[in-house]
Amino acid sequence: MRAADEQDFAAYVAARRPALVQAVAVLGSPPGHAAVLADRALARAGHDWGELREGPGPDVEVWRLLLEERARDRTRWW
Repeated sequence: MRAADEQDFAAYVAARRPALVQAVAVLGSPPGHAAVLADRALARAGHDWGELREGPGPDVEVWRLLLEERARDRTRWW
């Protein structure tokens, strides 16, 4: 990832991560586990950040990745 992409991605994560964690918690995951799921989705988004940023908007793709992570997760948190 280029330095400019890294800075842009870091700014995106700083701005969006709290809301993503809260959204997963509202869906029923405990806050700590919601943070893990959000971090997994953001890590996946970071790998293709250049493409995501150039597309229709990264929010849609990050939300899709987040829902995908939540659906795939088999962690017993209860």
